[in-house]
Amino acid sequence: MCQAGLHCTSRISEISGSVVSASPFSLVPSHFSLLTSHLALILLVDDDDSVRSSTGRLLTRAGYSVLDARSVREADERWASGKEQIDLLLTDQSLGDGDGVELLTRLRADRADLPVVLYSGQDAGSLGAGPRMPPGLHLLAKPFTRDDLLAIVRTALAGTLPPGD
Repeated sequence: MCQAGLHCTSRISEISGSVVSASPFSLVPSHFSLLTSHLALILLVDDDDSVRSSTGRLLTRAGYSVLDARSVREADERWASGKEQIDLLLTDQSLGDGDGVELLTRLRADRADLPVVLYSGQDAGSLGAGPRMPPGLHLLAKPFTRDDLLAIVRTALAGTLPPGD
């Protein structure tokens, strides 16, 4: 087990799959993530390689560690091998082999406190519409700016509820 201030090199290596970036400095257990959100591990799910890559780079440059998945199947595999280390799910709504709402619902059934940001190319007014949207979900409309992305990630990691919840 990691202790605050100590290097925890096994945190990332225990998770199978590709890591866009693992921070070279100390990692702390996930229960410290609210105090040091720049050390959060984000599971990023998007079937569009260019969107996934550019979003991963933005997050990495901001100091986050990113574990990426290009499909619901890959996200399930990453989750199964590292769910205790993952601090946030950031997923596209439309994925080639499923959708982000089904994915987040399944992952939250396993860990109800998982912060989630769902993004979509749908217009902002209809993104959160419909009975399928679970409470406590942070919504982000594409295209989004770097500042919009980082602000909503910080808000979700801090445990702040989105408007209307």
